[in-house]
Amino acid sequence: MRMAKAKLTPLQIYLLVEARRREGSGLTLTGLARDISAREELPLSTVKWNLARLRELGLITGGHRRAFGLTAAGRELADHFLEDRVAELGRARGQPEANAT
Repeated sequence: MRMAKAKLTPLQIYLLVEARRREGSGLTLTGLARDISAREELPLSTVKWNLARLRELGLITGGHRRAFGLTAAGRELADHFLEDRVAELGRARGQPEANAT
């Protein structure tokens, strides 16, 4: 996981997590890119380029008018990033970690 975190940009991590949250929505990659671009006020070309990189890395599938999806590796990685974020928020609020001994 550390290697993936080191290789992916913060935007790519964000896009992967957003894709995980919206998986099964029926959106195409372009539809996902448009939604994220509009909501986050990012250039559409930037979002599409980074989603294409995630697809090239084998983390996300879709294209050619098909709904996007995550590969098993993409789901596992996105879930890991989501868990890390929840743990970070808990620490910021002074809550102990669930697996702390």
